Amino acid sequence: MGDKTASSYEQITEIIKRQTDYDDETIKSKLVEHNNNVIDIIREYMNPTNKSLLKNTITPKTTNQKVYYEIRKLMDDASADYRMKKELESNQ
Repeated sequence: MGDKTASSYEQITEIIKRQTDYDDETIKSKLVEHNNNVIDIIREYMNPTNKSLLKNTITPKTTNQKVYYEIRKLMDDASADYRMKKELESNQ
């Protein structure tokens, strides 16, 4: 490795060491697993069992939230359909 690459790798490993309790071998395997993404490695360390935080899922909790979620979804779908219909009409 070149000097810059080795220095960069050392900086990345130091950042991960400060934020986690991983050793050098674990850090190396995590870097490969997460494609050298330091933030993903630290997120996994901080919350290893709850992967749903990484996804944008909306789970309404109360009945009122469920009702408004469904209404919003219906309105978004209707709006998208209307826009596509108008676009097709203007192209003809």
